[in-house]
Amino acid sequence: MKQYYYILLFLLPTLLCAQDQKQALKTAGVTPSKHTTKTTPKPLQKVIHWGQTLEGNTVVKSKLEKQYNTAGKLLRILKNEVVTTSFVYEKDRYIKTVKATPNDLVTYYYTNEKGLVTEEKTYLKKGENLHDWVLQEWIINSYNEEGLIGKRYKKSTRPELYKIVYLYSYKTGLIMDIVVYHQHPLANGKKKTEVCLNDKHTESYAYNEEGKLLHEKQAGLQQTKEYTYTSEGKLWYITVRNTSQIIKHIYKNGKLVTSKFYALENPMDYTKLKEEGLQKVVNYQYFY
Repeated sequence: MKQYYYILLFLLPTLLCAQDQKQALKTAGVTPSKHTTKTTPKPLQKVIHWGQTLEGNTVVKSKLEKQYNTAGKLLRILKNEVVTTSFVYEKDRYIKTVKATPNDLVTYYYTNEKGLVTEEKTYLKKGENLHDWVLQEWIINSYNEEGLIGKRYKKSTRPELYKIVYLYSYKTGLIMDIVVYHQHPLANGKKKTEVCLNDKHTESYAYNEEGKLLHEKQAGLQQTKEYTYTSEGKLWYITVRNTSQIIKHIYKNGKLVTSKFYALENPMDYTKLKEEGLQKVVNYQYFY
């Protein structure tokens, strides 16, 4: 019986409108195939941080913009339309330049075949010639199958800093602690050969049964971070607490949308930002 319907459809005028074609197919008992095309997500082009900060009795507005290349790598950071940080990517390294007065800071990040940073060198740029630059910091990174396991400082802006060790759970592979080691100078100014552990510079982490990060403690900064998730398991907000303020980072659909900074002490009228104790607010706008 369907053969007669197909013949009927073939004899219909070729200029039959799309709606009539659909109705004719339905009459013939033929269901048109649905072709779904996968849309490739557009790459992130830039993110703008729109800030409002209470300074005295005045609300000061600010704009910070992060621009990305087509590969999703950060290219430059602009503050109030002025470039403050720029990045250049090469095969086995990338270079970050931070504009500063009187001299820029230039950091070389050397990467391995997996793209992991194995070495970091930061220079104070005192001229166009590399020989005139002053090495400020030199860090060697070590990895295993779990991830980053240590940072060793061959030179540091903090002379006592020796190394940082990252400790993972042997059951889950999740990072559990970060421990900072120091070297303390002898009376004659020479370094001790042994490493001294300073418990005040230790970070620890706690997770739920699904392996999602719940709590982070940074003893050196006297700071904690608490992670809250929606019923669907998506990150909702991060609450940061330290000795001077509380910061709340709010997320929606996996993106950071707002950051709010609350002062623990209240010497000024923070209600100018329309919320009790609110000292600063930043809203994030994404462009694709």
